[in-house]
Amino acid sequence: MKLVDHGWILLTAAVGGPGAKWKDKALSKSIIACQRRQIIGYKPNYSHAELLTNDKGQTFAARWRTRHRDNGLADYIGSKVLIGRPTSGMSKTEFLKRWAMADMDRFDGRIYPVPRILLSGLTAYVLPSFLRKISLFDKWGMCSEVVACLYTASPCYPFCQTGYKGIFPGNLEYVVKYGDAFEVVFEGLLTEDVLIQADLPTYRS
Repeated sequence: MKLVDHGWILLTAAVGGPGAKWKDKALSKSIIACQRRQIIGYKPNYSHAELLTNDKGQTFAARWRTRHRDNGLADYIGSKVLIGRPTSGMSKTEFLKRWAMADMDRFDGRIYPVPRILLSGLTAYVLPSFLRKISLFDKWGMCSEVVACLYTASPCYPFCQTGYKGIFPGNLEYVVKYGDAFEVVFEGLLTEDVLIQADLPTYRS
């Protein structure tokens, strides 16, 4: 079973994995609650998104700092995850081309934009929703914005044609599960056995 590849999307409800601190768990629950107020007609179940960058489980992720994580997928052993692939496929060459066109390297090393996530939370309750798309700094992005940036302005991915700012994990969950541009590869509890069966590294290996 091929579980990961270039440009695939990883979604989870556990920021920081099963060993997350209380503040990370509280953040996950808060994000899901805010999304359920923002996304009308659909109840999101995931609070965090990462971009799979190779076929070995490496991710490019905005956690508390945005960077490549060589064993990023394995960080979520013990957590429920959703993995989606582009239905049209994506070769390594196409992935690298898209990466360069989207200037994804500008996010590398950036601290998580906490003010943006606070603003997004406020738009779920008291502020107009269009404000979540406003950002004064193009080099910072929330987890789902970093993922969505790879697909921005592509005719194959209409959910991003208005830009990647303001894209939530719940938006990505919806297009992976119900859109035409992606299909579900795996959804469920990520275990060591799942990774071993997919010939992917675990912390033990």
